[in-house]
Order: sequence, then structure tokens, then C-alpha cells
Amino acid sequence: MRIHRFRDVFLGPVVLAICAGIGGWLLATPPVRALVDSQQLLAGGGTMAEGTTLFTAPGHTQQLGVDTPGAGLGEQAAQVRMPAGRLGILRVSVTTATVPDSGALTMTVRVNGADTVLSCQIAGTGFCTKNASVTVRNNDLLAIRISNNFVNSGITAHTYSLTYD
Repeated sequence: MRIHRFRDVFLGPVVLAICAGIGGWLLATPPVRALVDSQQLLAGGGTMAEGTTLFTAPGHTQQLGVDTPGAGLGEQAAQVRMPAGRLGILRVSVTTATVPDSGALTMTVRVNGADTVLSCQIAGTGFCTKNASVTVRNNDLLAIRISNNFVNSGITAHTYSLTYD
């Protein structure tokens, strides 16, 4: 008899808690997909002065000049090693302190030190999208070259994103 009362008193709340936990788990909202199941978004950005060329890579917080950290080592220092996959849509946004008299900002995705078809050129403030496909093999080196040849633009801010799957 005591065992029966023990079950009546304590088993009810335990069963209720288990059912509530399972029900909550079953009804939970699934995670949101940013792009599609296999795609990732690589991104970066920064600021730069006119008349300069810098190297960076997705996820880097620095942009390196052609000769930083040593003569001709800027791109090598910025490169990131990639797993095999495919680079896709390049989107670039540029904002200048003042409207430039002339020139453009060119952003080019580079793999193993060579330009790819993923390149955007923007004259002044604006956006650019390049939809192309670049195959990356395991251990290929990825870098982004940013060339700013604006005239009288002041500081230029830029952001970019690149799909990867």
C-alpha cells in the first residue's frame, strides 16, 4: 500500500515533466538555413585610402599592403587555406567620404595567387554583384585583392560577401 501511494504522489509529476520535455522538443522550430544546406557565406570588409592596393581574406580583421609584412609578402600573409569546394556569388558594397573625381575600386578573388572570374569594379559609391563559379581544390589558398584608384575620394569603406559550398 505504501508503494502505491508513493507512485501516486511522485510518479505523476515525473511523467508530466518527461512528456512536456519530449513535446517541447518535438514542437521546437528547426534551425534556419542561411542559404541552402551546403552553402556558407564568407564575408569581410574594411576601409582604405585612395591609390592603394590591399590584400585580405574572409574572416581576416586586417588588410595588408603589398609589402606587409615584408617586400612582396602582403598577399601571402593574407591567404587562407581552403577545403575543396566552389566559390560563387561575389557581392561588393563601396562608400566613399566624398564623390571621387575619377577612378574605381576593384575587388578580385584570387586563388593560389591568380585572379579568378570573381571580380567587381565600382566607380564611386555603389554595389556590384558577380555571379560565377570558381572551383577550389583541397588546400588551395584564397585571398581578396582590393585596388583603390579613386581620385579625391577621401577614405573608402567596403564590404564583401562570397558564397562557398
